[in-house]
Order: sequence, then C-alpha cells, then structure tokens
Amino acid sequence: MAERPFKILAIVFKFLGDVVVSIPALRALKEARPEVELHLLVAEEAYPLIKTLPWVDRAWALPRTRGRARMRDTWPVIRALRAEKFDLSLDLIGNDRGAFLTLAAGAREKIGLNAPKGFLGRRYFYHEALAEAPVDWHETRRHLHFLRKLGVSAEAPLTLELHADPALQNAAAAILPRPAIIAHVSTSKPLKEWPHSHWSELARLARGDGHEIVFASGPAVRERDSLQTLGKIDPEIPQLPPIKDLGVYLAVLARASLLVSGDTGPMHFAAALGTPTLSLFGPSLIHQWAPQAPFARWLQAAGCTCSAHQESCTAATHCLNRLTPAEVWAEAKSLLKAAESPKAVNHSL
Repeated sequence: MAERPFKILAIVFKFLGDVVVSIPALRALKEARPEVELHLLVAEEAYPLIKTLPWVDRAWALPRTRGRARMRDTWPVIRALRAEKFDLSLDLIGNDRGAFLTLAAGAREKIGLNAPKGFLGRRYFYHEALAEAPVDWHETRRHLHFLRKLGVSAEAPLTLELHADPALQNAAAAILPRPAIIAHVSTSKPLKEWPHSHWSELARLARGDGHEIVFASGPAVRERDSLQTLGKIDPEIPQLPPIKDLGVYLAVLARASLLVSGDTGPMHFAAALGTPTLSLFGPSLIHQWAPQAPFARWLQAAGCTCSAHQESCTAATHCLNRLTPAEVWAEAKSLLKAAESPKAVNHSL
C-alpha cells in the first residue's frame, strides 16, 4: 500500500493581484518539497488564476460575498477541505478571513502570519504565527520569507506564472482576432490612473507608427465609465467589450502583443502570461509591486506626494500627468522590439 503523501493547504484569500504575486513562492515550495501534495485555496473570483497551474495538485475556490458570510455556500467547501485531513495549512495573507479558514480547514498543524490589524485574537487560530517580513520588500520576496522554515530559498526566482485556459482560445480570438496592443485604462483607484487625454494621444502615436491598439477597463461601473469617457474624447479608439469572465480575459491578454496599464491586477496577469507589459506607476512602490517577468518594464512619474493608500490624488496637478505619451510610447516601442529579439534582456528588479 502506497504511503500517504504529506498534504499542504496554502490559503491566499485576498485580491486578484495578491494571488498572482504569491504564485512564485508557492512554486518554490513545490520545487523545494516535490514529495508533498500541494493544495491552494482562493476566493471564487480568483480561481481562473490558479486552476491551470501545472504544479498545484488541487485548486480550491471558496464562494464569497464581500461584507457578509454565506455559510450555506461555504460550508460544503469547508467540509470537503476537512475531509482531506491536511497535515499543514499555510495562511500566506494573515487577514481575518484567512485565519478563520485556516481554523475551519482543520489541518493538523496551522501556520499563519502575525499580521497587524484585524481580529485581536487572530494569531491564536494558528499553532505558529510568524512575524511578517519587512513591508518594503517585494511582495513575492515576503512570501518566500514566510515559507523559509519549509526549506524554501529566500533567493528563489520571483518570476510570475499564469497559464491561459486552452479551452478559451476561440472565445478570446473572437474578442481579439489579431495580436494588438491592449491599453487598460482603469485601476481600482483614480489615484493610479493616467489621464484620458494621455491615453488618447498614445492611441494617436501608436496608430501613426502602424500599430493596432485597443482599449479596455475593469468590469466595475466606475471603470467602465472611465472607458466611455475616453471614447467621448476620441470616438475612433477601438474598445474591447466588457469581459466579466476572468478566464476569458486571461486568454485575451495572452494574445496581446503588449499591455500598457496602470498599477492594477491586469499588469500582473499579462506579465505572468508572458505578454510584454509596460506599467505606469504613480505613488505606488515599484520595488514592492512591479511585476517580475522577462518582458515587464515600468515607468514612474517623478515627485508624487500622495500616499499609495489614498483613493484620489490630492496634489494640485495629478503626478501621473508628468508621464508624457511620447515617453510612454518610446518605451512601448522599445519593449515590443526587445520582445521580438531572441537575446531580449530581463528588466526585472
């Protein structure tokens, strides 16, 4: 009779971008401990990000509604997790929901983060609550630090990884028939968004040099409104239709020749898929959040005085205005050329 494998449940219960930046550390765990059976639990909306990772033995999705519990939906998943009889659970985020899931999954040993804020007794949900790595480290490096006691090297590669679902290729081709530059104009906060007039000028420059460019946004109402505002400024700008299915959007990004975006989830998605990615940063910390991939580059506006945690810019002039369309287009052309070269240089941190 075969010996039962050591089973680990990794919990990454946060936003989509946070799930993506955790993937290199989890891959390093599997490489360091190939004998373990690695399971990964994320929120339902993040499931398309992890279901095609070839080294994850099983991907789990937990239904949720922000702001309230849905035990009728979550209990079947929790019950199934408990039936797996995990030897170890790892809460990589350390928020309240992750702590409760760690406790509910019932692993024999539970390790989490002694993270600030949240429920006061949260650290008692774990057998061991580890101190967080310094907050100014790259987020992936912080995850590697958390996993060090399991034999994961702190110097493991930070390179992102995602795989588009092959079953969605036809749906993606119907939306983006030919490789083109995708300009993703929205982010979760107005603070991080490039001005509409700059996006319009970027479209003019791209078209002038013979490049096809299409514009996209997130599915939220504010983000779709932002894309409509751009369309009023320049009616000739082609726009992708709303794509509510994350798996389909990943397949579309995988077809793109380049993604240009602000500091938002799609920049991590595209970089992880191997699509050349140019990210436009305002007050966000590049050394902490810049996507790590062979064809990922970034530009940052100088002199930002706002905090990255603000919703909107409070400066007299939005700092992202200082990143000119000419500057962005020059970097975009350079990146497109580099991606075509077999000797392309990795510009990761």
